[in-house]
Order: sequence, then C-alpha cells, then structure tokens
Amino acid sequence: MEKYYRLSGSIPIYAAAVLLDPTKREAYARKNWDDDYVYRALEFAHEIWADKYESLPSLDSEKDSSARGGQQTQQRNPRTPTALDEMLAKVNVQSESADADDLSSFTKANAINLHGQSPIEWWCRKEQRLAYPRLHRMAIDILSIPPMSDEPERVFSGARRTISWDRHNLTSKNVEMIESLASWIKEGIVGHLDVGNSLEGLIAGMELRDDDESE
Repeated sequence: MEKYYRLSGSIPIYAAAVLLDPTKREAYARKNWDDDYVYRALEFAHEIWADKYESLPSLDSEKDSSARGGQQTQQRNPRTPTALDEMLAKVNVQSESADADDLSSFTKANAINLHGQSPIEWWCRKEQRLAYPRLHRMAIDILSIPPMSDEPERVFSGARRTISWDRHNLTSKNVEMIESLASWIKEGIVGHLDVGNSLEGLIAGMELRDDDESE
C-alpha cells in the first residue's frame, strides 16, 4: 500500500482530481492524507491551475466578444486618476477579479452530496460554469481522464480471443471493426438487431490477409 500511495503522490493529476471532486475537496485530503502530502497536493493543483487555466478568458469576456461579432469598437481614453481615486483604491477591499482564484475558493468550501450524480456531470451543469468560469474547464479536463487502465487491457485480452488460431488471417482492419461492434453493443450504443441488419455489409467489406503478407 505504501508503494501505491507513493506512486499516486508522484502524479499531480491524481491530487487535482481529488481536490476538484465536490464530494471531497480539501477537507477530504486533510482528513485522510499526511500533512506533507496535502501540502504537495495543493501545490500541484495550483501549478496546473496557474499554468493552464487561471488566465483563460471568462464567460463574460467571451459573450462580449461574440456579441460584437468580431467588430472593433472605439473605446474612450480613461481619465487621469485624481487624488480621490488613488485614496479610494488604497482602502478598497474588493478584488479586481472575483473569480481570479476559483481553485482556492472551491477547494476550501464544504463537500456536498451529489445524490448519485458523478463529479464530471456536476461540473458540466450550467450553474457550475457560471460560478466557476475558468475552474470548470480544468475540472472537466482532469476528471475526464480514465483513472485506471483496466478497460484497454480488457479490450486487448478480448481481441486475443477474437484472433483465435483458426482466424489468424483476419486483418487489423477487420479486428478493429469486430471489437468496435462488441464495445458498442456492450455500452448500448447499438442493439443486436442493428448489428444484424448491417452484418451483410460488414462481411462484404472484410478482407483476408495473404499468407505471405506481414503486418
């Protein structure tokens, strides 16, 4: 288990995925992880945030750009700040950008119950895009990454059963079509009836590899 945690700790994406999960956030990390790893996890996540997402345009700026239709508008030259403006700026407690640090505000908030909804489904909701105009992009990118490699390995093993000793003349194109159909049926994308209706065309398009052909 120690080896597993060391390997997980060396991957910044893993830490960021936990922090961006609405059911976990920073509270989960502080409760279940060592203090040193919590510090590194927060540091990793903020590095990804600052490097790729913090400076992205917000939804408001994108809407303004779309409304203009690409046409440039003339802007008035800002007036020279007065002494009163400078004094008000010094005592102002409002942030210049309310969503400048979406990551910190999100991770420090309380964890919530998604009631059967997946984290990525929660992030894809319109209200999250509005509340976190930049962070939702980071969350969707990271949470879309498959957490394990078992599915590719399962497909590889299934393909080996497809290419049995008496079917070794199947070309890679045919194997790809067969495995794709099997996956689509399993996920419910197509039904057995749909496959049966198109099976004739599939067989007609199959190619047999010559004995002397090497791939």
